Parts: sequence; C-alpha cells; structure tokens
Amino acid sequence: MPNTYGAMVIVGLLLSASVVLADDRPQAERLSKEASERWSQATLEERHKAIEALEQAAKLAPHDLRVRSQLGHAYLDAGYNHDAKETFEHITELAPGDADAWQGLGRVWKRDWLAMLATRSLEKSIHYLDEAVRRDPMRAEAWTMLVILRLERGDPNLAAAAAGRALAAAPEGASPALAGGVVAYQAGRLGEAESLFTVAFPRLPRQIAARFRDVTPLVSRQDGETIEDLSAPKPCGGSGASAIPTPRRA
Repeated sequence: MPNTYGAMVIVGLLLSASVVLADDRPQAERLSKEASERWSQATLEERHKAIEALEQAAKLAPHDLRVRSQLGHAYLDAGYNHDAKETFEHITELAPGDADAWQGLGRVWKRDWLAMLATRSLEKSIHYLDEAVRRDPMRAEAWTMLVILRLERGDPNLAAAAAGRALAAAPEGASPALAGGVVAYQAGRLGEAESLFTVAFPRLPRQIAARFRDVTPLVSRQDGETIEDLSAPKPCGGSGASAIPTPRRA
C-alpha cells in the first residue's frame, strides 16, 4: 500500500510538471517570435532585447531545441562567443544528432582561431565542422568553411574534397564556388579558378563583390606584369582568356 501511494505521488508530480511545461510553451513561442522581429530591426538595442526574450523563452521551454538553437545563433552573431559555445554544447548533449549545433561550435572555434591564430582553435573548428557534415552531408556552409580551414592546416587534398562536397550541396551558391576557385587557383588550375570566380562574383552581395574588383593593392609590380603577360591575346588562334582579371593600375 505505501508503495502504491508513493507511485501515485510521483505520477502526480510528473503530470503537474508536464502541465506547467505545456502551459509555458505558448509563452516561449511568443517570445521566440518577438525575438525574431526585434532581431530583424538590426539595432543594438533591439538585438539586446531579442536575446533577453530568447533567454526567457529557453527558461520557459528548456527542452525546446529550436529555441535554444535560435539563442545560440543570436549569441554568436552578437559576439557572445562563450555563451554561444555553452548553448551549442548543451544542444549536442541533448541531441547529439543535431548537425546545426555542431556547426555552431565549428563557427565559435573558427572565430577564436581568427582572433588568436591558435592551432588548437583551428583543430577544434575542423573537428566540430566534420561532426556537422557527418550528420548532415548537405550542409554547404560547413563544407565551405572546411575548405578554408583545411587549406590553412596544409591539407590541399582534403580541402579540394570539401570544395567538391560544398559545390554538390549548393551548386547555385556563391561561397562554394568562391572556395572552389581558391582551391583551384592554389593548385595552379588557373582556367578552372577563373571559371569558378566568374560564376561566384555575380552571386555575392554587392558590398562583398566590390572587394574583388580591384586587386592592385595586393599585387606587386612584378606579379602585375606577369598577370598582364598571361592576359594578353594569344596569337595563332589562341583563346586569349586571362587566368584572372588584369588589375587596374593606380
């Protein structure tokens, strides 16, 4: 009899907890929507309020992975790297198969590597991005990040493989084509690099594309002359196609 009574008490507590959780979910959903609207206004004040709303939503619905993912990305975009890392780590504990959380961790450590240039951060970023694409092989953004990180680690063959996977996952994307062009250029396949860059540049946002229009500040006089020689029209029926655009002289 005592065992039966104890079991009834436990069942009652569980039911009460589920009712509270069910009652909290609509409020968490409302806060999530409010956060999205505030974030879209793109002001520091509104984005700070958006993060506060998401933090409250995560408390109301602690097992809602969508809310936690939204919060993790908000932290990351706002530059709160430590909070983003803890949030994504918690998601991977609750749902190890969540590729987005692993990719989020990859982004966190990539940012740390860019700030500190620490080999450990580079390795961690590659590890987490590998985990992301292992769970979801169609994550073009993760493959694209792996291209650059593997080049930095000195793995051109793995970088080339990642570039192929990125292009297969998002054949119409700008970033995979751009990354593929970088791999081809470093491997000396100039025609392939030119083709990929030609495809990528019109797809880039205007402000980013403008950065590629004039490479003169990055090119020495000797290299510039070499590029001009490569870009000159070919006699005897040559195609005359340049490997990369001829830089404008200042």
